[in-house]
Amino acid sequence: MASLETRNGRTSLVFWWQGKKTRTSLGKVSDLQAEQIKAAAERTIGDMERGRLEVPDNVDLALFVLSDGRQGKIEDRPPELTLHAMLDAMLADTPKSSWAETSWTTLELHVGHLRRLLPDVPLAAVNRALLQKYIGKRIQDDTNPEGPTIRKEIETLRSIWNRYSDLKFVPMKSLDLPKTKGKPPFQTWEQCEESGEWDSLFLNPVQTADFLAYMKGRGPDWLYPMLTLAAHTGARRSELGRALLSDFHFDRQTWDVRERKKDKSKEFTIRTVDLSTTAMIVLQDWLKVRPKGPTFFGVGPLIRASRALTTWAKDKWQPCGKWHMLRHSFASNLAAANVDQRIIDSYLGHQTEEMRARYRHLFPSTRRAALTAVYA
Repeated sequence: MASLETRNGRTSLVFWWQGKKTRTSLGKVSDLQAEQIKAAAERTIGDMERGRLEVPDNVDLALFVLSDGRQGKIEDRPPELTLHAMLDAMLADTPKSSWAETSWTTLELHVGHLRRLLPDVPLAAVNRALLQKYIGKRIQDDTNPEGPTIRKEIETLRSIWNRYSDLKFVPMKSLDLPKTKGKPPFQTWEQCEESGEWDSLFLNPVQTADFLAYMKGRGPDWLYPMLTLAAHTGARRSELGRALLSDFHFDRQTWDVRERKKDKSKEFTIRTVDLSTTAMIVLQDWLKVRPKGPTFFGVGPLIRASRALTTWAKDKWQPCGKWHMLRHSFASNLAAANVDQRIIDSYLGHQTEEMRARYRHLFPSTRRAALTAVYA
């Protein structure tokens, strides 16, 4: 008479009455609790079928069954969850400490745009046409977002929806989203000057050393050692910001990097990277003046690191004002030196195939050897 369905960690009770299927969420309950609710519901439905329990008109059938026939009038029905209430609940229910700083900022930004441009309607009223209007408004928005940004906002909404609603979300394939531009492969300084694509810049080892020498003594005292570690390990800005003194093993010349992108179910995972001689010298010098604090660099909110690099990378080095450029450079230089892809991955941690493709063209000897092997 009744059955249980589980999706996204939430269990629903399903039953039929007078040829009509009813499905109602039980929320996050244990298997034992779900079975107990199902058994009670089957007893109530049995009483309804045998006429022992009369089903009133104008009743919320699911609530009537779950309350053993004691409730169910329309006025007893809990208020229907609306779109804005769901978005607000996401921010209120989610522990901010469990998110990386930049990820939380992005979530707040996405929720802000969704609340601003989507009407506060019941979730059942959210359909393809509504989301397509949102996409159209975002395309014409004053913030001038790119196609990938709008797609990520819809993905954020879908993720929140699956957390709070048992209704099916609008299929992503049915939406007409802006086309995304493929990112160009990483290029040398000279190539970027010709193409104007400075977001794809990577510095060769000599240029990296020159850039670090230029930055030495500029900006906050933590900026130079932090830049050096980024340049010699390919670590992300967020990974540098959360590094602890105990993560560094100077006797072994290694650093245990705390990463959050690999496994979302854990606070962080660890990947161990080797430290170059240059990085060792700079970090040990930093240890002599490092102020006491919970993190190794003591940078505080990571937006400070972004602003510091943008502010102090001036004149010739202005194109180097983004932290990810050092990660690009590290990966590209390893590839150009024909380092095995598995070793590059072990240094950089989580990588997408799209990212690998941007520096794979820098494996010159591997490509030449493959061609020679076929057409020798």
